[in-house]
Amino acid sequence: MKLDRRHIAACMVGASVLMLAVAPAPTAPPIAEATERARSAVELMREGVAKYDAGEFGAAEAMFRAAALAQDAPVGAVFNEACALYRQGDLDGAARAFREAAAQRGAAKIAGRSAYNLGLVGLEGADQARSVDLDGLDPLPHVFDQDPDKAWQAYDDGVTQLIERYARAGDDFREAIAQAPDDAEAARNFGLTRQRIRALQQEREAKREQFQELKDQLLRPEDAAQQMEDLAQQQQEQAEQNQSDEQQQQQQQSPSQAQQGQQQASQDTQSLLDQAQQTLDTAQQLRKQQQQQQQGQPEQAGSQANEQMIEQAKQALEQAREAQRRAEESLKDGDQEAAAKAQEQAAQTMQEAAEKLREAMQQQQQQDQQEQGGQNDPQQGDQQSQANSEQQSEQTPEQQQQASAEDAQGEPLEEQQAEQLVQYLLDKEQQQHEQLEAIRARFLRPAPVERDW
Repeated sequence: MKLDRRHIAACMVGASVLMLAVAPAPTAPPIAEATERARSAVELMREGVAKYDAGEFGAAEAMFRAAALAQDAPVGAVFNEACALYRQGDLDGAARAFREAAAQRGAAKIAGRSAYNLGLVGLEGADQARSVDLDGLDPLPHVFDQDPDKAWQAYDDGVTQLIERYARAGDDFREAIAQAPDDAEAARNFGLTRQRIRALQQEREAKREQFQELKDQLLRPEDAAQQMEDLAQQQQEQAEQNQSDEQQQQQQQSPSQAQQGQQQASQDTQSLLDQAQQTLDTAQQLRKQQQQQQQGQPEQAGSQANEQMIEQAKQALEQAREAQRRAEESLKDGDQEAAAKAQEQAAQTMQEAAEKLREAMQQQQQQDQQEQGGQNDPQQGDQQSQANSEQQSEQTPEQQQQASAEDAQGEPLEEQQAEQLVQYLLDKEQQQHEQLEAIRARFLRPAPVERDW
């Protein structure tokens, strides 16, 4: 996709397309100083166009700027400078120059093309932000955070800002249509900004449902820690129970009744062990997803220690599981004393696992508080917010242009690009669906099975 550069070509004296109001200096004697300056501006424009066509955009920008600063500057100098800035990747600078060109008096045609190019620049800036910034704000891997709603708010704010940027690009295309009602390309691109906005709104709503579903169904680490502590207490009680089983069998119940009670207790213990294991696996997996999102960023303080404690909790849980297996084997063999010892060991290791998980949670909370403290200094935050607001008011209309895999130079969008957008949205939806299904399969709390037999 290429910028509309008709006026760049037009600045070259003798060009075959529409000429701007840039005439060569008169040759009548004598040449006045003002006329000499005007002729110099025309020469700068000629040289700038030549450099632009040769791909020397930095040199072209300098010549166009010098021509624009001349006393009798050609009308198209600022427009040409904007095109050169864009070709160097300076979307902000290009947008500022296009707006300046659009505001020039007596340049209605340039105003219309400037509005069109502003829309393209804005569309490109928004698409770049969508592919880079928004993907890094995915809230799903943060459902185990101390404050998961904070991650959702960051994502929601990011979507809102993108929608506003697409809306501003649409306004620029609307202005281009007002200047040239028969401009089919401007009308088509205006429609694409509407499509982008609708797609973002639909994506946000789908993400909201997924995020809330995970929040409602996932077993949180604090719940897992409490369950493991409860399990440790149950293990200890079971061990004490086994120590007196022989006397109880003789006085209160038959051996078969005691064995049934022990088997039920063992099944309950195994179920809790499975849930605790699932929770630790979930915490570790989501942590890996966070690391993948933060690739290239400095590692957060304490994150390695946090991972080590989660791993230690998993190891303790596995030891408890092994001790429980030994206890079950001893119960089958009728060795109550060995079963009691194994269950005492299981209780101790379960308590260790709960403590490690709680330590990991506390460290994560402290880490979050430190990060918030560094980012949310009241005075600094107000200043930064004000600066961001000022920058947004200046820049957001400027960072906009249609994204394309082709060399962005300024032609209208093609049907193939619209098809690529549709395919991108379909691929994104499929990716999100697969991610949600994977999380459901691995991490959701198991639902009870209703037996019909």
